[in-house]
Amino acid sequence: MRYYRANQAIMDKASMLYNRFKNAFLLGEGEEVVSAAFLRSLLEEKEKEEAERAERSVERLKREEVLQEVKRRMEQVKERRSSDRGAEEEEDKTQTAVDCP
Repeated sequence: MRYYRANQAIMDKASMLYNRFKNAFLLGEGEEVVSAAFLRSLLEEKEKEEAERAERSVERLKREEVLQEVKRRMEQVKERRSSDRGAEEEEDKTQTAVDCP
């Protein structure tokens, strides 16, 4: 459960329990509270993961913005092409009407 990524609280609780059991079996001190150094390292690790998540989120938002901009520009190109074709067809019709007596 220490690696269960869906819920950070579960991961923290599982890590704390794991270390308590580990301390109880290795040191024989089951009632010992988790050390300050361990808690500090957990906090640093959590802050690092939060920073990485925030960075990935920003990158994802940037990619989505770029994708939306590309889609918008593609729509503009399609509209220009269709309007250019319509203008060419109108020109061809008027040219044909002028050429026919």
